[in-house]
Amino acid sequence: MTNNNSAKTALVTGGTSGIGHHIAHNFAKDGYNLILVARDEGELSDCADHFRKKHGIEVMTIAKDLMDPQAAEEVYNHPVEYYQPHGTDKAISERDGRPQGW
Repeated sequence: MTNNNSAKTALVTGGTSGIGHHIAHNFAKDGYNLILVARDEGELSDCADHFRKKHGIEVMTIAKDLMDPQAAEEVYNHPVEYYQPHGTDKAISERDGRPQGW
């Protein structure tokens, strides 16, 4: 994925299905590049291809299980580094489950 600082970027967790997928679709429809985060790398790849073809946007995928507390920090740091100096414009967390210990 090329770093395109002219478009806005939205990070959506749980973006491969359900509400998260619909949220990602709405951002893509509005011209946002996407950073999709989910556990399943295959589903991420399929969704990214769909959004690229349908909306002509850039899509970055990060396969992480956010039930792991360390994964959230890794997800945060990766796009921040990738999209400097522009950064991420929106971040939406839509995932099932709760971290262990809740």
